[in-house]
Amino acid sequence: MARVHQVVLGLDNVHASWLDLDHVYQEEPLMTWHRERQWMLNEVVLQPFVLHQLYCISILPALSSTFVSDSSRIELLKRYGGTYLDLDMITLRPLPTFSNWLGWHASMQINNAAMNLVKGHPSLQMVASSIPKIFDPTSCCRIGPYLLYDVMHKMCPDDVTNSPNITETDVKCGNVTILARHRLYPFSPYNELDYIFLEKKGKALTFFTSQNDTYFLHLYSSHTSKSRVPLGNKTLLGEAAMMNCPRVYNAIVKYGLEL
Repeated sequence: MARVHQVVLGLDNVHASWLDLDHVYQEEPLMTWHRERQWMLNEVVLQPFVLHQLYCISILPALSSTFVSDSSRIELLKRYGGTYLDLDMITLRPLPTFSNWLGWHASMQINNAAMNLVKGHPSLQMVASSIPKIFDPTSCCRIGPYLLYDVMHKMCPDDVTNSPNITETDVKCGNVTILARHRLYPFSPYNELDYIFLEKKGKALTFFTSQNDTYFLHLYSSHTSKSRVPLGNKTLLGEAAMMNCPRVYNAIVKYGLEL
C-alpha cells in the first residue's frame, strides 16, 4: 500500500499531517477531558454481567480511536470551520455549494462522517460542551451520531424529530440543512452495503443513472475491514473509483492491490 500512499500524497489537493492531540484539544471544554485521558478509559474498562446466576466480567473492545476521531473532528470544525469527510468515502459529484450541512443516518442519528459547518457554529459549541458530560467509555457512538441528533433536536425540536420517514427528506434547522440519508449514504450499512462490492446486481445495476443526487459512496471501514475487496471495474466500487479517483484506481490496478 506504500505505493498507493505515494500516489495519494502526490495529488495537488492532498496534504497529510500528524494529528497532535495536545494541539487539537487546547481549548475547553475538551482540553481537560483530553488531559485526563477520558477517551482512553475504554482500554481498561471491565463490564460486569450476570449469566445463569454467575457473576462474570467481559473485556470490552478498545474504542479509543473512535472517541478521538468523533471528538477531534468536532473540535477542529469548531475552531476552523470547513468540510469533514471520513476517509472511507468516495465523492461522486461536487459537494453542496452552500455551507452548514449534515446528513441523516437513522431516525435518531445524524451521521458525523460528512459535515460542513462554519467556524464557531453554535451546534459545534453545544456538541463540544456535551462530550465531557455524557461520555460513556462503553458506548461507541454516544458522542457521535446520537449526540449530533440530540443537539439538533434541542435547537429545532419542531423540525428535527423522530417522526416516520424523516430521514427521506432534507430538513432545515436554522441555517443548517440535514440532507436526506440517500443523498449522503445511498446504501444501508445493515442490509445493502454489499451491493457496492459485488458484481453489479440489485440497486447497483442502475445506480449511476438513478442516483443523480447522491454525493458519496460510504464504504464503512467497520464493514470493509472484515475482508479484502478486489477493485475491478465490474463492481460499483470499481466503476466509482475509476471515474472519480482515476490516479488512485490506476495505481491499485497496476500493482494488483485490494482495498
